[in-house]
Amino acid sequence: MAKMGDRHADPHEEIQLDGIGGVNIVVKADVHRSGINFPAYAFENQAETEGFAKMAKRAGYGVYGLPNYVVWHIDTDEKPGNA
Repeated sequence: MAKMGDRHADPHEEIQLDGIGGVNIVVKADVHRSGINFPAYAFENQAETEGFAKMAKRAGYGVYGLPNYVVWHIDTDEKPGNA
């Protein structure tokens, strides 16, 4: 998904995902209240953030990414080629 985005395009565009990374995750509170967590154990051969996505999908929740939404790390310089 990292290479799919266009930071000048609609930041609200959504795509369905099978897994997620840990850079920036927004989760509805009801997902956690239902028992979905970041497993420290293997869940469907995945752990932590990837396991979280698998667990949420199995419980019937959707997992989506925003490919045009840009999140900068504090130590990331905006240089030519960063997009």
